[in-house]
Amino acid sequence: MTVKIITDSGCDLDETIVKKLDLEIMSIIITNGEKEYLDKREINSDEVFKGQRIGESFGTSQISIFEYYTKFKEYLQRGKEFIYVSLSSALSGSYNNAIAAIEKLKEEFKNKKFASVDSKAASVGESLIVYYMATCANKGATFEELIELSEFLTDKVRHLFTVFDIEYLYRGGRISRTGRNIGKMLNIRPIIDMEDGELKVKDIKRGNKKAYKAIIDETLKNVKDNSEREKVFLVYGEEESLISPLKETYSENRIKLLSNQLGCTIAVHTGPDIIGNAYLKERIPEKFTKYIE
Repeated sequence: MTVKIITDSGCDLDETIVKKLDLEIMSIIITNGEKEYLDKREINSDEVFKGQRIGESFGTSQISIFEYYTKFKEYLQRGKEFIYVSLSSALSGSYNNAIAAIEKLKEEFKNKKFASVDSKAASVGESLIVYYMATCANKGATFEELIELSEFLTDKVRHLFTVFDIEYLYRGGRISRTGRNIGKMLNIRPIIDMEDGELKVKDIKRGNKKAYKAIIDETLKNVKDNSEREKVFLVYGEEESLISPLKETYSENRIKLLSNQLGCTIAVHTGPDIIGNAYLKERIPEKFTKYIE
């Protein structure tokens, strides 16, 4: 029996891949003042970016325990095993709500296998984890194998992002007014990673060219010798053309790529002028490669 992989809209996989992998994506709520929208269903990234350009402020609201309970129970009543992969618990309370729903369901479905995994990731990092887990699940990996794989992926995924306009980090409260003013004056480009599931500025570069080089050099250092089965996952904000330097360099190095636009859940915090990628710091263990194309 195929294990169902469920995730949330913090995952930024392309819709064609979502359908191919038969993924279930639960929508995090996007807020704009008193208005609420289901991410990827009632609002898209372009609408958020357009609003941000004219000064609108967006936020997010977590998926409720009731929503998780209802969705998970649907699969259990159909006899399906599932694993839910959540946006990093350091960025959202959704994971804790999912755990609460699962604990309640364990009392009702004592002999069923189901679990929630904290991805400790976001956007393309979460996409990478979900992609490999769903690929393996659809090829027949067992529940226990998938849990083991999730532990490897959540530990070894690496994110690298930069934003070309730090104004939106200031609006989201991630940098101070002074930091914004100095950053703009010096043409600062933060290089952002994730550490223990939290967004962290790992380096600072001046200008776009140096920011691109920092991301590309660090990525190539880690993935150039990896298995050809493994991919680099790219993400862009409003303009896809901004990831062209990444695409061109990685393609020249025969690295397989998957790319997609940043989803609303992360876009509300970063703004429209962002690029980034995610990759694995180590090769996927040989025992799982039989499931991966």
